[in-house]
Amino acid sequence: MSLKSVTGPPTTSPSLASLLAPEPPPTESLAQKLIERFQSSAYQPPLVADVAARLVELSRRPFKPTEAIALLERDAFLAGRVMQVAQSPVHSGGGAVTSLAEAVTRLGQATLGPMFLAASTKMRIFRNRSYMPPMVQVQAHSTAVAHLARLASRHTTVDSQVAFTCGLLHDVGITAALMIYGDTEITAPSVSLSRPLTAPSAAPSAVPSAIAPAAPVPPAPTEWQELWPTIRPVHERATEWLCGRWKLPPMLTEAIAHHHDVRPARKPSSLAAVVALADGLAFSLGFPACDELDPDQVPAALAALGLTAAQHQALLTDASRIQAHVSSR
Repeated sequence: MSLKSVTGPPTTSPSLASLLAPEPPPTESLAQKLIERFQSSAYQPPLVADVAARLVELSRRPFKPTEAIALLERDAFLAGRVMQVAQSPVHSGGGAVTSLAEAVTRLGQATLGPMFLAASTKMRIFRNRSYMPPMVQVQAHSTAVAHLARLASRHTTVDSQVAFTCGLLHDVGITAALMIYGDTEITAPSVSLSRPLTAPSAAPSAVPSAIAPAAPVPPAPTEWQELWPTIRPVHERATEWLCGRWKLPPMLTEAIAHHHDVRPARKPSSLAAVVALADGLAFSLGFPACDELDPDQVPAALAALGLTAAQHQALLTDASRIQAHVSSR
């Protein structure tokens, strides 16, 4: 038998240019991996170290509702889980729970205490230092938007606690994407870098194995702007999926998932417009979630809510105390 009959007809060799060309950003792969990971009931999202320390503290003693909310506003995933548990008929009484404050009140120490204890015993620490800056940045942005949404809602008919909850969860898809890239073996996206990739620093050996990462952390881009082009096409869909996973009321899911587009033609809800306005205010105060903001977002939100330029300026003035609150965390 000839070699030709075994190997088959010759194939065309790929060009050098095609071999060197960067692969397109794996947005669909990221979306699918995200859904697969968070569908698993066994998956425990990692916690930022300071949040983990606070969680352990509260799990060991009685705490006030305000202390629970202060913890949850620093971790959108834990907040989403609390909202999910509160939606169950046992706790909701058959009605929709629409705010984090209501969820904490309904669940109380009797339910939240064991939840926090269980979370603290299974927790892992997010230790990828290359991804830590954007993780902290998004966390600060979400906290700022939550407080700013509550502030802005006072100029509208929107419930302030509902606005706070939506503001806190509005970019949870970005946090999810960062976790997928920074906490698993998934290869980091192919992006145009201004400098070579750098490997994350080695984790301290003193960290207990019980909270070690599930897999080695891959080299990763260190600039948030380099990650954003890959995450941007996915984060809204990821956020909407997570809201569904947590069984949030449709009113909240719609506002959270579509807060970037509040043009009059879409007939956005007042809640979505409040979140969009708060999102823009956070940028103005120095708490961005990404490297860009649609210049039409804030004007569209103001128009949807019927707020004037003077009211917008008053909001910016009142927001200064929120800026200090978020900066001190």
